[in-house]
Amino acid sequence: MSDDQPLRFGRFEIRPRERQLIVNGSHASLGARAFDLLLALAARPGQLLTKDELMDTVWPNLVVEENNLQVQISTLRKLLGSDVVATIPGRGYRFTAAPVSAEVPPAGLAAAAALELAPAAAPRSAPQAALLKTNLPARLPALIGRDDDLLALDALLQDHALVTVVGTGGIGKTLLAQHALHRQQGRHTHGVCFVELAGIADPRQVVGAVAAALGVQAGGGQDDDSALAALVQAVEPLTLLIALDNAEHLIDAVARVANALHAGAPRATLLVTSQAPLQLGVEHVYRVGTLALPDDDIALSPDAALRYGAVALFVERARQVDRRFALDESNVGTAVALCRRLDGLPLAIGLAAARVPLLGVEGLATALGERLKLLTSGGRDASARHRTLRAALEWSHGLLDEREQVLFRRLGIVVGSASLELVRRIAVDDTLDEWSVLDALSVLVDRSLVMLDSGADDASPRYRLLESPRAYAIERLDQAGETPLLRERHARAMAARFERAYDDYFGGIVGVDAWRRDLEPDLDNARAAFAWGVAHDPTTAAALTPMLAHLLVSDKPSLFAMLNVVEPLLLDERVPAPLRARAWSEGARQLLGSRNIEWESRALALCRETGDARGRYLALAALAWTHGLGGDAEAAAAAVQEMDAAYTPPPVSELAKRGEMARGSLAMAQDRWEDVLRHFRRCCDIWVALGGHDALGMHNVIGAEMNAGLVDDAVRDGEALLAQLQGTREVWRLVWLRVTLTAAWLRKGGLAQARVHAAEVWPQALSNAFDDSMADHCALLAALEGRPRQAARLLGYAEGRHAANRDSRQPTEAQSAERALALVCAALGEAEVERLKVAGAALTVEAAAGQALAERDIIG
Repeated sequence: MSDDQPLRFGRFEIRPRERQLIVNGSHASLGARAFDLLLALAARPGQLLTKDELMDTVWPNLVVEENNLQVQISTLRKLLGSDVVATIPGRGYRFTAAPVSAEVPPAGLAAAAALELAPAAAPRSAPQAALLKTNLPARLPALIGRDDDLLALDALLQDHALVTVVGTGGIGKTLLAQHALHRQQGRHTHGVCFVELAGIADPRQVVGAVAAALGVQAGGGQDDDSALAALVQAVEPLTLLIALDNAEHLIDAVARVANALHAGAPRATLLVTSQAPLQLGVEHVYRVGTLALPDDDIALSPDAALRYGAVALFVERARQVDRRFALDESNVGTAVALCRRLDGLPLAIGLAAARVPLLGVEGLATALGERLKLLTSGGRDASARHRTLRAALEWSHGLLDEREQVLFRRLGIVVGSASLELVRRIAVDDTLDEWSVLDALSVLVDRSLVMLDSGADDASPRYRLLESPRAYAIERLDQAGETPLLRERHARAMAARFERAYDDYFGGIVGVDAWRRDLEPDLDNARAAFAWGVAHDPTTAAALTPMLAHLLVSDKPSLFAMLNVVEPLLLDERVPAPLRARAWSEGARQLLGSRNIEWESRALALCRETGDARGRYLALAALAWTHGLGGDAEAAAAAVQEMDAAYTPPPVSELAKRGEMARGSLAMAQDRWEDVLRHFRRCCDIWVALGGHDALGMHNVIGAEMNAGLVDDAVRDGEALLAQLQGTREVWRLVWLRVTLTAAWLRKGGLAQARVHAAEVWPQALSNAFDDSMADHCALLAALEGRPRQAARLLGYAEGRHAANRDSRQPTEAQSAERALALVCAALGEAEVERLKVAGAALTVEAAAGQALAERDIIG
């Protein structure tokens, strides 16, 4: 700016060339010394000018008393206002009104005249002086894990005049907004301004808070129409970015201000942070999600884990309180799991990391069950509501009305996510009707207290609380005395859902894959409901068992634990017979050998008693399957004969598929392998027609090819199926397939290929109840590789595991075991083999794994 360029501030204009002061468009009378003093101060706004500097400027080469300076300062204050020139005791004076650049049009001056200017900071170093100060910290905490969010927000602020950043409390909206403002500073002629609203309780104070942050004071009373109009007039000529932070408790007032500024100040851009949108038509909402987390089922190195925002933030915050902390192989798994339990929520992660020096990572993970008591160590520089996790949750909860608070706490009973139907089933009662639930749920989603997830399709959304809000909701539910009632509602709702799913599955109402996709999201809810049923109502537990057994097929330990728990409950005659029959029958399908026959026989007896033809068909089909696998052709034939007489299923149905499996098993027991393959291929056709993945029905065909001696076909089809299933969540089938391919390659003489499959599958074999099968095949591998002692021990281990599982060896396992036994007996003698088998039966899982794939034989 040149020395002759006019200086404008508020309703005043200084014209150096004419040596005039203009007030509200009119000339003001001002003495020469006072004008020189005003010009000297206004040319360097915000800077401290010493008394000597001012006296040398105003009275050059003259010796005058200091009181002359004081007199002129007093004159300026009477004309301009007492707060325009600030006294710095003992040092000098500072001009506290920031001049408006000469480029601001006259209309801007007229608008600015409606406001009195408040103190401002030193002028920018930018070529063009700005009206507004940048009231952001010079340094901000690092923004970890938000690079994509920052880029997205940066782009939105260039394209939209009003952007609201929405997210749950403690997710990091404020820090993201501050970093966005720093990036935007150079793009707005008159700068950026950050308005903190968290400390304001009265909505009428919003206009005043915005005006104060902008460096202006609104007149005409607090937040009335005149004050808002004056604010809009002052901002109208300016090109700037205003951030209104923490607006959730003042939504209506902030929406009013934002709407007015958007309409009346077209060159102003507004950035709002809030737990809920403003609900304005001109608003563009950007929802901030939790920090990135690794998938549940992957193990990561420390370096790989640090590429996820949640883990990186945990490590950064932990190092702030303990510089010795490091993420390494010993703690990375626990740290990742901990971040996952904290849902990637930055506030919770930061509070948890502060406890690392006291508890360590393992201790912290153990203590996390009491997270509302544990996470209480926020820094003194944090806002009051961010110093503890409880405070943050109480702040958000306090913004809800009574209906919304009731729904929030009732949603705490949900484990994982819930469909809208389940939300209604657990929440609706005399105090909260269906429409109130819908309205309250919308508010909770808007306020980011409830997360919206995709369901089986876009038309089936699901709703969930993050774990920390859920812990608080459960606490509130306990305080309201509603926990027992809500647990019962939840369990009965899940039982009804799973009973309908049973009818849909066997009635062909939904396709196979669609049925599973629809039901799987409720697995955790079903487990919780089952646990309640075991403790309080055997009928509920029985109703859940059939379809829960299907969903747990890839988690054998959990499946077997569930079946063991439910078994005595199914003997309770107070449980309706149809539910007991279904539970016995579908539970039995996951068992083998004598236990399977026992359960199916109970189901069959109940179905005969109640006249349930469909249930009788299913039980007989299962019995035929088990008898056929066990080689009892007579029993299998009797079961198939009665099955066909009991019921005629639709040709394309789950029942028809079960019938084909039964006939295939009978043919297997009768060594009719062409018929076996025909029946099992027919099963595949039905599976595909029912909407199942064509690859998934092939595992029975591959098993039949193995038993038929068509090893080349089994290897070809098995490797092709493996390629199709790689990367999917079909864990159980992938494990089964690698077990079968291990056996097939051994039969084919491909020891190297067999070892590859065995090494890949052994770590997963135990959790999927295949360690007995793998021990048989690995025993043969050891025998063929010249490791007879290990082979003998593995045979003993396999026999022990088969006995513990109450099943007998299947044909493929039996063939591997027989070949291995013959080889080791020839190498060591029967007595030594028996001794080693006894030792093998006592092996732990870890020891058996070491024996299975060792490079050389272990003597002892």
